[in-house]
Amino acid sequence: MQSFFRFFASRHTFANVFTIMVILIGLNSFLGIQRAPYPVVDFGEMLIITQYPGASPEDVELNVTNKIEDEIKGVPGIKYVDSWSNENISTVHIMIETDVKDTQKVKDDVRNAVNNVTDLPPEVTQLPQILDLTTSMFPIIEVGLSSTKLPYKELREHARLFEKKLKNVSGVSSVSRFGYRDR
Repeated sequence: MQSFFRFFASRHTFANVFTIMVILIGLNSFLGIQRAPYPVVDFGEMLIITQYPGASPEDVELNVTNKIEDEIKGVPGIKYVDSWSNENISTVHIMIETDVKDTQKVKDDVRNAVNNVTDLPPEVTQLPQILDLTTSMFPIIEVGLSSTKLPYKELREHARLFEKKLKNVSGVSSVSRFGYRDR
C-alpha cells in the first residue's frame, strides 16, 4: 500500500491530472444521469385488447384470442403469453424476456404479428388495441369525492369543477373520471 502512495507522491503532475480527470468524469456522469421525480419505466409487458361485441367467451376464444396467440407464437424474445377471453372482449398479455437486448424490436414484431391477423370476424370492427405497460399508464394520485349531505347532482358539479382545476395544474398530463352514476 505504501508503494501505491509513494508512486503518486513522487509524480505530482500525474497525481494532479489523475485527480482532475476523476472529477471531470464524475461531473459528466452527474450531469448526464436521467433524473425525474416519476421516471417512465418499461415493464417489458404488452396487452392486446380486442373488442368482439355480442360474442360469448367461447366465441371470443375461438375466433379472436387463438388467432392472435397463434400469430404471436412465432415472435422471438417472448417469455410467455397469457390470455383471457371474456364476454365481448379478448385480452392477451405478453411478457418479454428480460435478457433481450432490443425490447423495442420485439414489441414491433408483436405489433406486426397482430396486424397480420386478418381473418377476424366481421363483428370485430376496431383493430386490436396494443398497449405497452409502463409506469406512465398508472395513476400517480387518485382522488375520490363523496358526500352524505350533498345531493348527487351537486356533488357531480363539484367533481367537474375540481377536474377542471386539476387540468390547469402544470405537470398533470391527464385526468380520468370513474365511478360516475348514470344521469
